[in-house]
Amino acid sequence: MSSSANREVDPSDSQVMTGAKYHRGEGLNVIPDSVTIGGTFRAFLEASFVNTKHCMEEVIIDHAVEHRCNATVDFQQIFFRATISEKSLHNHFVNVV
Repeated sequence: MSSSANREVDPSDSQVMTGAKYHRGEGLNVIPDSVTIGGTFRAFLEASFVNTKHCMEEVIIDHAVEHRCNATVDFQQIFFRATISEKSLHNHFVNVV
């Protein structure tokens, strides 16, 4: 999924997608009725964040359709701006160390 989004963005604008949780039930010998996939994605610019979100929805739903399945995409968090270090805090850290 990450490579799909990377084809559509400015190379100087960093974004990261992480698929961190997969839950398909407890039975090892049974094809599950449903699967839950969870993770995070980050981007520096809000426009890139929106683009990444759209790309993820598109890829997930398209892959489900290819396998004759249904997919529901639910983003539970909103956009949080990237952390940018302040010069004064950086200087304080250098002095402390």
